Amino acid sequence: MCSSDLFAYLALANTDETQLELTQHLRIRNDANETFGDSSLSLPGGSRLERPIRRHETRRVRAAQWTGLPILKTYTVDIARHGWLDANQHKPNVAMHYVIRNAREAGLGTTSLAAGKVRIFQSDGQGGTAFLGEDRGKRTRRSEDMNLFLGLARDIVVKRTVLA
Repeated sequence: MCSSDLFAYLALANTDETQLELTQHLRIRNDANETFGDSSLSLPGGSRLERPIRRHETRRVRAAQWTGLPILKTYTVDIARHGWLDANQHKPNVAMHYVIRNAREAGLGTTSLAAGKVRIFQSDGQGGTAFLGEDRGKRTRRSEDMNLFLGLARDIVVKRTVLA
């Protein structure tokens, strides 16, 4: 099992895309060919799992949760990576990202965030959520940014102009 498969995240942005609730989950699998009846496992963030883990059982447990994290939504043009919306008119695709800063002032920053799959949702303001996308978050050390790819913006058009 790859270390990036051990952790998964659920990211929920508020309606105006200024704050995020981030929940980190850890996948635990017992491959020891025996049941651990009185198991106790320390998880990242200081929480503990104290219940039996049966033979060949896989569990997903919440390791940490952060609320009110400030996010920045960015729009980026990178023709080599995302190509053209319309090559004949020289209109490039525009990539959207949420940027989360792993810093104390942002509500994080006590440890690195492990690499893992991030499922990204946005609150619809009426008690529901909309699925925005999924990305693989890289390991994010303290004072670094985690960039979460949301997709390509279809409502923003950029025209390239070369100045001599």
